[in-house]
Amino acid sequence: MKLLIIQPSHYQSRSDLKPLKTRKRDVVGLSLPYLAALTPGDWDIELIDQQLQDIDFEARADLVAITTWTINSLSAYEIVDRFKARGTPVIMGGPHTFFFGEEAAEHCDAVGIGEGEEIWPKMLDDASNGRLRKFYHAEKSLDLSGLPFPRYDLVDLEKYSHFKTFAVQTSRGCPFRCDFCSERFYLGKKYRYRPYRT
Repeated sequence: MKLLIIQPSHYQSRSDLKPLKTRKRDVVGLSLPYLAALTPGDWDIELIDQQLQDIDFEARADLVAITTWTINSLSAYEIVDRFKARGTPVIMGGPHTFFFGEEAAEHCDAVGIGEGEEIWPKMLDDASNGRLRKFYHAEKSLDLSGLPFPRYDLVDLEKYSHFKTFAVQTSRGCPFRCDFCSERFYLGKKYRYRPYRT
């Protein structure tokens, strides 16, 4: 089955509702290749960073997965609606759906709420068997040992600058409790470290 995993761009401004595009990026994103690493081997995966490339809405896909932050949620919903108009099932996850799951559910077939390691395989299995539920909730905070290595082999590194920066995931959460920050709600109250040996 063909799976498109998409990171939407955000609109350029309130008056210019076109996704922001750049020719190159300095930082190689972690979300797309990490989700690919969590995906069972029987899926044919394509990663799409909308800030770097256009989305082919006519391309064959059995499932579209979109990870979204609030800054790009409006663009994400536009993408969802276009794929849904073709009859392609779409699932969503990310920080925005954690806080606005009901809103996201108005657009897509299924919403992942919480950390993806627990729910991602269930969502893919249910999608491949035609039994997607509307909501998938991660029940607990994840132990960070044994996380897979991101699938950077699926990333077109030519789209990034000569001196590429790769993110390394060493922890989740935050040791502080700032009132204005959403991090402690999204990733839990405990600051979790990834062991240096897995």
